[in-house]
Amino acid sequence: MKNMLFFAGLMVSVLFAFGLHLLLYQLFKPLSQISLTSRQIAAGAYDTRLPVSGQDELTEMAESFNHMAKEIQSQIQQLATAAQQKQQFIDNFASGSWTKSNYGRR
Repeated sequence: MKNMLFFAGLMVSVLFAFGLHLLLYQLFKPLSQISLTSRQIAAGAYDTRLPVSGQDELTEMAESFNHMAKEIQSQIQQLATAAQQKQQFIDNFASGSWTKSNYGRR
C-alpha cells in the first residue's frame, strides 16, 4: 500500500512538473525571441524583426520593438549616406575636382 501511494505521488509530481515546464516555456518563449532578436540587431542585422501576433502586452512590446528597430535601421542608413557624401567631398577636394554639392557650393 505504501509503495502504491509513493508511486502515485511520484507520477502526480512528474505530471505536475511536466505541465509546469510546458506552461513556463509558453510564458518565456516570447521573451527569448526578444532576446535573440535584440542580439541579432546588436550584431548588425538591422532588418531583423519580431513576429507580431495576438492582442496582449507582449504584442504591444513586439510592435514597439519593431518600430525601434526600424528607426535604428533608418538612422544607420542616414549616417552611412552622410559619411559617404563627406568622403566623396574629401576625395573630390583632394583630387582638385570640384562638383556642385547639395549645399550649392562649388
